[in-house]
Amino acid sequence: SSADVLNSATELANIAEETNVSISEVSRAVEEVARGAAEQAQYSADGASSVSDLAGKLNKI
Repeated sequence: SSADVLNSATELANIAEETNVSISEVSRAVEEVARGAAEQAQYSADGASSVSDLAGKLNKI
C-alpha cells in the first residue's frame, strides 16, 4: 500500500541521514589523525636536526 511505501521511504531517508552523519564523523577523525601524524613528523624532523647540530658541535671539541 502507499502507507507501506511511505514508511519504507521514511526509514530509508533516516538511514541515509544516519549514514551521512557517520561519514562526517569518520572524516573528521581521519583529518585529526592526519594532522597528528604531520605534527609528529615535524617534531621528529626537529629532533633529528637538533641531534645533528649537537653532533656537529661535539665534533668541533
